[in-house]
Amino acid sequence: MRTEQSRVLVAGAGCIGTWLGARLQAKGVEVCYLGREATFERLQNGLKVSGLGEAFALEKLTVVNHSAEAFDWVILACKRPDTKALLDSIPEVLAHNPTLIVAQNGLGAADTAAELSGCSAHALMVPFNLQWLAPGELYQATGGQVVVPRELGVFASAWDAEITNDIAAVQAGKLLLNLNNAINGLCGLPLAQELSHQPFRQVLAGAQQEALKVFKAKGIKPAKLLGAPAALLPYVLRLPDKAFTRLAKGLLAMEAEARSSLYDDLAAGRPTEIAFLNGWVVQEAEALGLPVPINRHLCALVEEAEHQGACPNLDAKALLAP
Repeated sequence: MRTEQSRVLVAGAGCIGTWLGARLQAKGVEVCYLGREATFERLQNGLKVSGLGEAFALEKLTVVNHSAEAFDWVILACKRPDTKALLDSIPEVLAHNPTLIVAQNGLGAADTAAELSGCSAHALMVPFNLQWLAPGELYQATGGQVVVPRELGVFASAWDAEITNDIAAVQAGKLLLNLNNAINGLCGLPLAQELSHQPFRQVLAGAQQEALKVFKAKGIKPAKLLGAPAALLPYVLRLPDKAFTRLAKGLLAMEAEARSSLYDDLAAGRPTEIAFLNGWVVQEAEALGLPVPINRHLCALVEEAEHQGACPNLDAKALLAP
């Protein structure tokens, strides 16, 4: 199938969904963006994308608040807790049996989407953070390359994506990195500043080591994402600041003020995806009888911050399990 012959619906036209759809539209694909009034207001005058990735612009985007049309593909890019509600809102679209492209954090998202929708679903991995600078202005704040399974290889060129035969391993590797989302959200510092301080990295290293034990028990082998085997990441994170900075240029490729999506959610008083990140580690560890005190403590702190509706600005010592 040629991409320009496809029709694509972006369901969840936030930062990631809009970027994925816009890159396809720039290559000639017919794309509709599903959203509420805020989405229309944000995209009604076109879109400009800038930052660490390729800059491009679109003069016009088609935004709808409902659709019953047939689409070949649906990009599912909402927050994980919103998956069922969003799929329930497009029954006529799903009745045409599109293939779902699942752009969500955590493991098992595509399986959940397939079960809820009755459609085939394939996950991809988007490693970078995006943020709105203003209506119609989307900014890529961190670096990295999209990774897609072979089933989505038709879109690889449009997204400048790497193709993998094991997207599950890539998602497991991404989960190890996403364990930092909670740390960043709880401390409130920009990512580059947080990761430049060894005490915060030591918290992340401990959380990753707990996750690696869970992966090993479940037979999951996370992919190498930053030039080093996943098992070595905690040791690299614990290096002194100068040595870490030299070795981790890829991890630190970001704008000075970039923060995690979990920080953005806490700052805006929104529910976070902690249950699908550190919470996944806790849930799986409980089933296996493995202790994961750091991830459990981070989950509790995030849940408390959600209840308070604000970022608590904690130091590294407070993030370690008592």
